[in-house]
Amino acid sequence: MATATVCKCPPEGMLNFEALMRKKSGEEIIVHTSLSTVTDDENNITGVISYTLDITKQKKAEAMQREKERIEHDLNVAKSIQPGINHGTA
Repeated sequence: MATATVCKCPPEGMLNFEALMRKKSGEEIIVHTSLSTVTDDENNITGVISYTLDITKQKKAEAMQREKERIEHDLNVAKSIQPGINHGTA
């Protein structure tokens, strides 16, 4: 279930954020939302344009890449401590 938050847009009239949401199925997804205000000639807000994108796959891919880099770093550290570790001679 999504929670609505009322907030004031910055002076430039645009707000971007990421949030965790739950679909009707119960599945949690990560979304990117962008809100832009629409103003009249006197700079009064007359509407809002928004879009929301499901970025769950992108975020999971980024997390997997970070994990891969962490493992490679740890392996390199281990190799520097015990040079033969890569060849099974340690």
